[in-house]
Formats: sequence, C-alpha cells, structure tokens
Amino acid sequence: MLLGRDREMAAVERALADARLGRSAALVIRGEAGIGKTSLLRFAVEGAVEMRVLAARGVQFEADVPFSGLDELLRPTLSLLERLPATHARALRSSLGLGERVETDRLLVGAATLGLISGYAEQAPVLVVVDDAQFSWLHNISEFVVRLDEALTGKAPVGPSDSDTAFDLARKMFTPTESGDAFQKQYFAAIQRDPAVVMEHAELARLFSQTLPKENKE
Repeated sequence: MLLGRDREMAAVERALADARLGRSAALVIRGEAGIGKTSLLRFAVEGAVEMRVLAARGVQFEADVPFSGLDELLRPTLSLLERLPATHARALRSSLGLGERVETDRLLVGAATLGLISGYAEQAPVLVVVDDAQFSWLHNISEFVVRLDEALTGKAPVGPSDSDTAFDLARKMFTPTESGDAFQKQYFAAIQRDPAVVMEHAELARLFSQTLPKENKE
C-alpha cells in the first residue's frame, strides 16, 4: 500500500480506465529521489489487468546513447515488425541492432515505434512505462502523440483547424531554445552536440514552412 499517495493513485487509475475505453492518456511522475516514483509505476503495472505492458528502465550512463532503452521497451512487439512499411521496419531494425546498418533519422524511427505499439494495441490496451527521471522531458512529445492519436481515432472528422492546431503545437515544441520548456532545452542541447540533429531540424523546418496556413505565410 502507498501511504499519502491517494491523489496520484487515483490519477493512475483514471488513466488505466480511460485506456480500457479506448482513450489515450499520458502521465509523468516527477519528484526527488526516494519519494516513491517507482512504487507508483509498479502500482500502475499491477493495475493494468487485461492490458498489455511495455516497460523500460533508463540507465544514466546511456542517456546520450541514441535509442537507448528502446530495445527493452519494444522487445515484446518485435514479432510485428513485418507488418510495418518496409522503410519503417528497416530503420527500426537498424536502430535496435537487429539488421543491416542504414542511415536513418529519429523521426522515421519514431514513426516506426508508434506503428509497432499501435499494432501491439490491436488485441488489448497497452500501458507503456518508462522508469527514469532522465526521460521526463519527453512528457511534451507524449502529450502531442496522445492528442494526435485521439484526433485520428476519434469519431469526429478532422478539419483544417485541427490540423493547423497540431502543426502549431509541433512547431512550438520543436523550437530549440535555452529558455524554453524541458523538451525545448533538451532539443537545443542535442543540436549543439550532434550534427545529425542539425540536419533533422533543418528537414523539420522545411516541412513546417510548407505546411504553414496561407495567411501566416504573408
């Protein structure tokens, strides 16, 4: 039993209940070391009855290793690789060290990962658990993916205003700055140390410039 964590436990239970109803949710558990973050994650896993669980634990010395922890997270889903588009499957195999080394980018690997998890969720709702504070900066992108998933799988039609809102969120999120939120700061730091990220950011900027609403291009 977790003492003094009724509010947090209730939030976890609501997220699990939503998942069982087909609604996505994202939670980040923040706090100092030793306050019981891992215990709350364990509570979530124990409560994921009739759900499929994907879990990984971050290792600090691997923080700068590309795709570290992804192999552990996706291991139960790898039998579904053949169902992905060929370019996605090849990129993911390369990143996980499961196939021929090919030049790829993180966005393609991210799309492949999302496709693999989506396929894994066809038989039952999926709980994804990543246990380490070094990944808490990913909360923004997790929320963005959840919002996209809700828009694409919802019953309401997706209109121009929905797509404009999604791209506005993406543009803001992928604006590297030392004074922004946690994700923007991490993105800024990655650009400073990794030429590959610089190239990927240039491609993102090109994509965003092509998708700007006409009234904003003037």
